[in-house]
Amino acid sequence: SIDALVKPLAELEMKVTLTIEDVQAALEEASATALHRVPRAVSEITQMRDDGAALKEAIAHAGGQLAAAEASSAAACEVLSSVDAVKVRMEEARDTLAEAASLSDVLASADEVFANGHLNDMARTVAQLRQGLTKVGTVPMFAHAEEKVRRLEGRLLSSLQAPLEEALGSRRLGAVDDLANVLGAAGKPEALADAYVASRTALLAAEWKAFESKDSKDFVAFVGTFCENASKLIEREAGWLHGNQTSSSAAAKRLFPSALLASVKNFFDKNGDTFSARAAAAAAEAEAGAATSGGGGGALETLAKLMHHSESLAACTRRAVGDAAPELGECLTAIFAPMERHVARYGALESGRLERELSSLAPRASDASTGELADLDAASRRVSTSLAPAFASLSSASKRCASLTGGTGMAELHSASDTSLASYADALTAFLIALRELESSREVSARAPSASASASAAPPSEAASAGDAAGSAQQPVGEEARMG
Repeated sequence: SIDALVKPLAELEMKVTLTIEDVQAALEEASATALHRVPRAVSEITQMRDDGAALKEAIAHAGGQLAAAEASSAAACEVLSSVDAVKVRMEEARDTLAEAASLSDVLASADEVFANGHLNDMARTVAQLRQGLTKVGTVPMFAHAEEKVRRLEGRLLSSLQAPLEEALGSRRLGAVDDLANVLGAAGKPEALADAYVASRTALLAAEWKAFESKDSKDFVAFVGTFCENASKLIEREAGWLHGNQTSSSAAAKRLFPSALLASVKNFFDKNGDTFSARAAAAAAEAEAGAATSGGGGGALETLAKLMHHSESLAACTRRAVGDAAPELGECLTAIFAPMERHVARYGALESGRLERELSSLAPRASDASTGELADLDAASRRVSTSLAPAFASLSSASKRCASLTGGTGMAELHSASDTSLASYADALTAFLIALRELESSREVSARAPSASASASAAPPSEAASAGDAAGSAQQPVGEEARMG
């Protein structure tokens, strides 16, 4: 068995020995090859270092050449820039001379063009002059040209005024568009809106002046008529400018709704003080009449009616132009401005009104001694009958507050009601105290004759005691009356 193991082991040893020899031979061959390549690698590294140094020198040389080229290029660019600046100045001078020549020709022919009266030619001339002045206006030879252009613009606008007023007055949209184009060509497009505002303000002013021409005394009725006519005018203008048939008109789009709202605002800005003063006079007259007749319809009712008319006009304006119009707020503020000055006085007016009404309803302390109120039943009826009118007066005050202030004066109404009701309650209290004292004095007077009769029939000592008893009985009654 040992022999059987020795043979494989010998074979294995032989294989290991051969393998080791093969590995050793391979290592020796690789080492020899490596030793042969090291000098070549050193030579290649040296060559790469030399090439790097040469490349660095080449880059430095190229950088120097680029710097020199940049300097020369900058100098060349400066020269070219100077040449270009000279060219631009020459071109500007050429254009200035051409524009100056053209402006001189237009200035020379302007009077002849305006003498012919053709609006389009006049507008074109004004536009050319204005454009020319923007370019050569600083040239000394055109020092007085600006004044002439302004004079020509004034002549153009004067020439356009009559046909523009006629076209706006007759609502001929085609003619308005043509004239608007003329104004646009002349550089005055805003003159269309100015002319429209002036013409519509004049229409509203004509309605307003009817109050003076007709010598009307009923200002409230007049304002109602005026607001009704003004509402019709606004609706008609809105339909004319914003109707389906005018949707393609540039002039109508330019006027609606801004120029329409500006017309209404312009009228109230000019006549608001007069409106407010006449409203104050009408309210004072109504208050004086109510005080004389003892009935209703005083200053507050008059102002409430005027506010109602203003609200109707404002509602019509809102419907005509729509809530989206940016100028609507300013227009509505102008409509309500004359009445807002009186709304601010609502608290004082309502306080005085309630004070007068409730004081006239409450029985006075002096009424307790009259024959009509000689008994408690009559006095009780007098007090109870004043309560219903007092509550009716407070209800009317609430309605007046809603009509005149739209509910914003509720705080003033509350304060006025508190003050007036306190005075009313004080008057009722004074009346009841006076009535109590009167009843007490009547009881004392009724007891006095019976006490005197008893005193005369009794002995002197009893009479004296009876008199003392009567005196002592009278004192608590008077004290009770004063406490009541």
